[in-house]
Amino acid sequence: MRVDATHNCALDIMSNPQEIARLLAEPTNYTYNELSLIGSSCQHIHIPRLTEAEYVFYLHLITLLSAIVTAIAIYCIIFQSAPSMGKFKLCLLTLQSWTFVTDFMLASLATPRVFFPIIGGRPLGIFIKLGITVPVQLYVGFGCFGAMVASIILSFLYRHQVTVNQDNILKCNRWFQICVMIMNYVILSNALLPALFTSPDSQLATKIEILRNEACPAKDLLHPDSYVLQSSVDRLFPYFCGLVVFVGCQCAFMGLHCSWILFFSTLTTKLSKKTRKMQAKLLVALVAQLAIPTTLCYCPMAYFAITTLVDHYWQLGYWICTGTGILSSLFTIGVCWFIMNKHTLKQKTWKKLEYQMILLRVFFDVLTSITSGVYFLSSMFTLSYSEVIPFDVSFMIGLISSSLIEMRSYLAVVIAIERSCATIFSIHFFRYRKKVPNISIIGFIITMGIALCVVMFWYCELKLPLKEGCTNFNCAAPTCYQDYHAVSKTVYSSLNALFSGILCIKLVSLSWTHRNIQSDLRKANLLSLTDGLSTLTFELFPAMLFTKGIVDFNSIGPVFGVLRQIGRAVEATVMAKLM
Repeated sequence: MRVDATHNCALDIMSNPQEIARLLAEPTNYTYNELSLIGSSCQHIHIPRLTEAEYVFYLHLITLLSAIVTAIAIYCIIFQSAPSMGKFKLCLLTLQSWTFVTDFMLASLATPRVFFPIIGGRPLGIFIKLGITVPVQLYVGFGCFGAMVASIILSFLYRHQVTVNQDNILKCNRWFQICVMIMNYVILSNALLPALFTSPDSQLATKIEILRNEACPAKDLLHPDSYVLQSSVDRLFPYFCGLVVFVGCQCAFMGLHCSWILFFSTLTTKLSKKTRKMQAKLLVALVAQLAIPTTLCYCPMAYFAITTLVDHYWQLGYWICTGTGILSSLFTIGVCWFIMNKHTLKQKTWKKLEYQMILLRVFFDVLTSITSGVYFLSSMFTLSYSEVIPFDVSFMIGLISSSLIEMRSYLAVVIAIERSCATIFSIHFFRYRKKVPNISIIGFIITMGIALCVVMFWYCELKLPLKEGCTNFNCAAPTCYQDYHAVSKTVYSSLNALFSGILCIKLVSLSWTHRNIQSDLRKANLLSLTDGLSTLTFELFPAMLFTKGIVDFNSIGPVFGVLRQIGRAVEATVMAKLM
């Protein structure tokens, strides 16, 4: 894409040192005006979102969270894992260590701000303040990431070699395994060298050429710390695709072969039932350990990188987001129906006080999943066939779904409070809990759901038909409704997290003193903690991040609803396993 002739003429003066100095003196925190080198046509793309200070703060916060999670993971691997894991502990420790080093490097030491779709960026971290050059930071950063990927291959290789029989042709000797891993570490740790060796000789000339040809480049592209790694993606794109295939083929082959041996093959008789079960659990744990960060981190990063390079307004993101929401809704409905059928019609678990509110939550999960799935589906039809299903219809379905979700969220708070009281004041709780009828709790949560509709149509005075240009509920909802919903969400999410934290501390203290907990009480507590963790991960944290405008809702789709539905699917799976 090239800019218009007027813009090109204006950019011809970029080679003037005084003009460059003037441009560098302007604010560089995503702010654009008529005096900037970016034309007014870019206002809809480059809007004020995050200042550099906020961006650096968030990345440093990621480092802190990564340090806490890494410390817990290392403690669990060393002291809480079974002795039968053997040397696999070393593989996990290596992977966890390189993961933290990569997080620390990217989030604190380098802290890059990437200039998509330009293959370049500007470091804002500790290294640039120490005077370390950008090429060195790139090499170290990608080297750490490559070592982390090689550690993943090491984990798969160990699992594969432990699983296959001694007489299998794929059973390798120790020295061959060492050579394979050395090759992976060397190749992947130095994967960026071809890009560094072929980087532009003159950074200033390359930046000026980009300004002449790119419609909406980053505002601080001419900053002395900014660095352009490649002027075009065409040269090294096949090389990096080959690296992805190289890593993917190794992990996929070893993972699929292990799965065949452990789950499907009837020819393997040398593995006892106990050993087979243990190896299967370890393989599933390894796959889950990779699937979670890949799904929640690397896939979104890859999507934003690819779609930005292709087109700023590629609608594939909307279809992926909405399709994921529909699949998550169907999965949640199936699992929750299984739980309801098993524990209400067959086992009569609902008669136990510990499970009554939890099973009511499952019932609300079914209702919210149905309405959410219908909303996602209607949104897709509205986007393609607005004359058949107007957006007003999708909006009303979304409002009904939001009301049910509000009821379910406050029910989760009630469960968290109930579980905390049951664990801390167990004798008094069961004495007085029976005096509180469930119908009063149901009335409270229904009232909180109806309040959303009252705020929408009475306080905010919403009128139909709605304004054009929105493709999801959050975009079309009035500002006063969003403010009320944000406060409400903060209240129930914070209360859920607070009482879940109290419950977690109490359970840890009971475990530390080796006190036994009744089986039903323990299961109910774990189910409540699962909901609290899901609310924190899939609702509270995304809400805090998205309110800063980092994600464009108009192009991505119903992000909040999809993330929430994924959380419900995870909860339902854990619940089915625990119960």
